[in-house]
Amino acid sequence: MAKSMKKMLLLAKKEVTAGTDSTPTAAANAILCRALMPEPITAEQVQRNLIRPYKGNSGSLTVGEHRKFTFEVELAGSGTAGTAPAWGPLLEACGFAATITAGTDVTYDLVSEGEPTLTLYGYLDKTKFVITNAKGTVSFELLESIFLDDC
Repeated sequence: MAKSMKKMLLLAKKEVTAGTDSTPTAAANAILCRALMPEPITAEQVQRNLIRPYKGNSGSLTVGEHRKFTFEVELAGSGTAGTAPAWGPLLEACGFAATITAGTDVTYDLVSEGEPTLTLYGYLDKTKFVITNAKGTVSFELLESIFLDDC
């Protein structure tokens, strides 16, 4: 039976101990996202390129396996000054540190070490994908709209 791509949910929660499932919940750890693409197994291959006295494929070796989620998140605040947005833990796992000033603001600065790991739950039409010890990469796409009126 085909899975519905409209029935998706992403949960993310910081881990207290790296690699230990932190059990995110929908009520506290849901991430508003789009284009969620779980990849249960992604492997890196190295070609052997052997020199042999006959023709044929030299084959390859698997040198690394990992799981991957790809998704897009809107850069929207929490709606309350001094409260981190729901997607804040994602940014922290990508090498940013949050500085929270209660009642005022939340700022993020790059760090080179010590970023937390996450437990991610991805649901695709009742199929659950789990990633523990997750860290990531981030890229930003900012769109600008200019509207001019005929005066």
